[in-house]
Amino acid sequence: NKVVAEIRESDDEPELRPNQIEKNYEKNKKDPDAAAQYAQLLLFIKKRDEARKIADEVLATQPANPVAAFVVGALLIRDEKPRDAIAVLEKALNKEHPNRRVLELLLRARLKLKEPDEALEICELGKKHFPYHSDWWRGTAAAAKISGNAEKRRDALITLTRIEADDPAPRKALAEMALADDNFEDAYKYAQMSLHIDVLDADIHRLLGASLTGLKR
Repeated sequence: NKVVAEIRESDDEPELRPNQIEKNYEKNKKDPDAAAQYAQLLLFIKKRDEARKIADEVLATQPANPVAAFVVGALLIRDEKPRDAIAVLEKALNKEHPNRRVLELLLRARLKLKEPDEALEICELGKKHFPYHSDWWRGTAAAAKISGNAEKRRDALITLTRIEADDPAPRKALAEMALADDNFEDAYKYAQMSLHIDVLDADIHRLLGASLTGLKR
């Protein structure tokens, strides 16, 4: 019960049902929160132009509205404009009570721009407020790869192997890193772990074969 309570407290507020979001918007279109929620709903059902128009109207009066900022930020990143997205999202970032989706988009934008220091700062904020989400560990691993910090990347990937039971990617990355360091024992261990998740991945079999060759087996 204690763990579940912590998870609920660390995440965003529960979302309304789509029909309730639409009703709230139709009832009072000038309510910025109702309009932002409706714009987000339109984004999710791929009515992007309408979503952008409503979200822009909200941000014109409330530039710190996190839901509207998420909508516009997501569309800007989709249009390959990460720098513009950051400008919008940072106005809506409350470091004491951040919106998870805003943080996730900021992380994506910083990684797209290959700005590892800024990306790591976002990851630390995410770990503090939303510790049960693996995105921050993925972001840490990606940022550390960009900056060339192998130790930090390895630590983040090891954490991911513990919290993502069905994702072979961090295990494969660890096997590749171990193989590059001629650490054939670890390469074999992580290749085996990957194989248990996806036995049909040819790349995993290559890693397994290379590690066994290094072990003279």
